[in-house]
Amino acid sequence: MRIRVLVGTVVAAATALASIAYAQTVSDPIAVRKGIMQSNGASVGIINAMLQPGAAYDAAAATAALTTIAGNMVRFPMLFPEGSQTGGTPATRALPAIWANLADVQARAAKLSTDAATAANAAADGVESLRAAFAEVSPNCGGCHQLYRGPAA
Repeated sequence: MRIRVLVGTVVAAATALASIAYAQTVSDPIAVRKGIMQSNGASVGIINAMLQPGAAYDAAAATAALTTIAGNMVRFPMLFPEGSQTGGTPATRALPAIWANLADVQARAAKLSTDAATAANAAADGVESLRAAFAEVSPNCGGCHQLYRGPAA
């Protein structure tokens, strides 16, 4: 189990370094933010489907979905440069509070990334291990959305 956590940490660190360079080259941060959120939503959908009573369990798919979330959240907080408060089609739902509390957004994204990586490791141990670990992942999403995401247009 320790090796899997270590590997997850190394992957997250490498992703973080790559993300710094990536964030400097993004020409449309709103579109990238939206893409990340759509990707996370699809990943959560995969996990939620597996957690339904009687559903088939696929440890590899669960691990991949959670690894996607973990990687996405390493990049996500770098996608709020000045000037990206408005715009997009449809318009961004990011609230001004993000730019006023960017350190909190960064901390929340890091926690979600860590929790998702931990859940990805737990997925190999079966659906009940995934269920317990995912219980730590999903509140991260709602907590951030309540503070920093505006209503749909």
